[in-house]
Amino acid sequence: MPLRLLSAQRALLTSRLRLNLSPASARLRLPFSTSPLARDTVRMWEPSRSAQREVPTPLVLVSAREWDARSAEGIDTLSAYYSTGGYTCLSVDLSPPAPALASSALTGQSLLSHYTHSLSSHLRLLAIPWPPILISRSLGCLIAQAYIEDYPAKGLILLQPPPRPGALPGEEVEEFTYEPRFPILILDTAEGMERQREENRLLKLNLGVSTLQVERVDGQEALVGMERWLDEIGV
Repeated sequence: MPLRLLSAQRALLTSRLRLNLSPASARLRLPFSTSPLARDTVRMWEPSRSAQREVPTPLVLVSAREWDARSAEGIDTLSAYYSTGGYTCLSVDLSPPAPALASSALTGQSLLSHYTHSLSSHLRLLAIPWPPILISRSLGCLIAQAYIEDYPAKGLILLQPPPRPGALPGEEVEEFTYEPRFPILILDTAEGMERQREENRLLKLNLGVSTLQVERVDGQEALVGMERWLDEIGV
């Protein structure tokens, strides 16, 4: 892609998100309270000017803290860390349906569909020019995997994902059917990785998914390991 076009697209993305909050990151709340997206929060970390390179592929970090607080743990740390390496990082924290839109009939599957639709809407509105690398944690991994059932991605990093979609507490969620036609990395602790190998569809079928066993998924070992994996897949 020509450098001029690359710069123009990056400028468009930046202009849509930049607010006077801090030099390193911007926070966006969509202004129309009647929109289902208005309750979500999107933040962007621009690549550090001191980075040796500027990576065109964005990292999209997906969470839903009102649904699962653990999904949002460490997201700001990851975004700040990778922005120093030249990545544009977008964190998208998704909210559940507004009380007026929710009902007692809301199931785990319909809730997941709500989050997936919201995520796709955000990425479409932001006009991201390339399929992103999605990064998620805990139940946020279900949102990321539901997203790639229908939308393109260049890669997927799952931190302590539920080994099975049906692991959603008290709810039945359909098994994912996507084929890993792009790089995928699963991170977990020793205990968690043992369960992943026993129950996770991607690992049971030996579909070429990478794994990284760490002492803590929010520690330095995990940060460096993910960065090394991104280099290995050519991002």
